[in-house]
Amino acid sequence: MLRRTERKSRKKDAKRNVPILIQTGKFEFENGDWYEGEYAMDSKSNTIFRQGAGTYTTAEGHVYEGKWLNDKLVIKAKVKFPTNAYFEGAMDETPTYTIGTYTFCDRCEITGDFKKLFNEGKNAATFTDPGGNAWDIKLRDGHLELMYPWDWKQSILKSGEDSCVED
Repeated sequence: MLRRTERKSRKKDAKRNVPILIQTGKFEFENGDWYEGEYAMDSKSNTIFRQGAGTYTTAEGHVYEGKWLNDKLVIKAKVKFPTNAYFEGAMDETPTYTIGTYTFCDRCEITGDFKKLFNEGKNAATFTDPGGNAWDIKLRDGHLELMYPWDWKQSILKSGEDSCVED
């Protein structure tokens, strides 16, 4: 199903040097997914692809919104999950989260460069717990390791709450 609006513009696809027609509409896919937003139509092959601002909603409840380029969400993305967790930031064309913030349903956050963290194992992100405490994150043996940026024993001793600290 496709519903079109009046908004149309003609541009040339730089890669293929083919005129494309930018339109706005809503599509329902056979698997129950939806796309609503801007799309392009390759006038030569009669192919439609997501191009520009739009929202893609899966039948399972995942919502991908942002700027689309050649049918891929790559610019200023927001991905909402059925668990109420979400990611805001950039994605590359694979699609892999790159730089941004992943917010869990309990409002904990991981902010940083996800590509460096997961592909290179570098300390490139920070985890913020519900209390607002920031932890550096490192990937070790396929697991995320949280490293608090200060010595917690020294902090407890300085605060006068040393009854929990063993000598």
